[in-house]
Amino acid sequence: MREGDSPSTSSERVLDELRALRKRTDGASVAGLASSPTITQLVGNGDPLVAWSRLQHLALDAEWSREIEAACYSLGFASTSDTHLGRLEDFAAEFYMDERQARRYSDRGLIELSRLITSNWILDAVPTCDVVLNANGPTCCELYARCGHPESVRMDPPRFEVLSDAPAEELHPQWVTEQHDGRCTTRFARPAAVLLSGETSLVVRWSGEVWPKFSAQLSGSWVESTPVVECLGNKMMIRWFPSGSSSETEGVSDKSRNRGVAGGDDDQN
Repeated sequence: MREGDSPSTSSERVLDELRALRKRTDGASVAGLASSPTITQLVGNGDPLVAWSRLQHLALDAEWSREIEAACYSLGFASTSDTHLGRLEDFAAEFYMDERQARRYSDRGLIELSRLITSNWILDAVPTCDVVLNANGPTCCELYARCGHPESVRMDPPRFEVLSDAPAEELHPQWVTEQHDGRCTTRFARPAAVLLSGETSLVVRWSGEVWPKFSAQLSGSWVESTPVVECLGNKMMIRWFPSGSSSETEGVSDKSRNRGVAGGDDDQN
């Protein structure tokens, strides 16, 4: 991101907030995090006290790079000085370097911290996609989905595709969107019908800044077929095998499974 540009990703917003925190007299305090909405949402589920406690624990209770150590000093986690310059001087004295070197370490450390906060350290803010399938006869089921993610995390609309012996069909459900307490929730306005024709796969792809957590609830009586759920990265696949088929017992990849994998994008965008 060039200087003067508005931050467009959660990592860039977190980096801006970290830079603002290290300038404060109290550093990354509870009060400081109260004015850092992206960090607070990602690691504290909106609670500044929880975010402060978790950040301090994650930053100090592990062996990190020298750059992250410098960032911890700058933010006040490893220094009691009430100015950023004083905290940099503490780091420089501890590791026998001048203040300019300490500042460069701190700058790089904030970048590393921003990436950790928006990936490995996300706790309650992971996007969730809950899928419910209700058997409605031997060859049909009803599909319902609810997805939620923090407003600070960019996520694309989920995609639903049915693969079977028939031509591939992408579902286009009507979504209802709600926003509450910094979280965006979308759900189906009404269930969608999924027709089961031989070996059938329902592929759910949800791309964005963070890999989501999927869950699938299957209810009703599945007499003519056996459902199997698989998840990897930003994709969940629910496959139905006709009861008694060799694919059901041996786990052999069928045509619909191959098409689903080949057309997928398991990388985080």
